Amino acid sequence: MKMQQWGKEPVKKLFGKLVLLNFVSFFVGGIYLGGDALNGKIEDGRFYLANHGQLTEVSEGIYRYSQLHALSVLLLIGVVMIVHFGKKND
Repeated sequence: MKMQQWGKEPVKKLFGKLVLLNFVSFFVGGIYLGGDALNGKIEDGRFYLANHGQLTEVSEGIYRYSQLHALSVLLLIGVVMIVHFGKKND
C-alpha cells in the first residue's frame, strides 16, 4: 500500500525558489562588493574579493560573509540537483 505524500511538490517548489533567491542575492552581492571570496585571496593579513582578475580589498567580516554565502549557494544547488535528478519512487 502506497502512502499518500501530500504537500511534497509545493515544498520542493518553495525550496527551489529559495535556492534561486540565494543564488541571485550572491550574484548581485558580488557585483556590489566587487567580487567574491571564492576567487579572492588573503595576503599579508588583507582580504580581497576578486572579479575577473580585479581584486577589491574588504574587511575580514565581508570576506568571511562572501565565503559562507558562496558555500551555501554551492551546497543548496547540490541538494536541488540530488532531489531533482534522484531516483523517483512513484
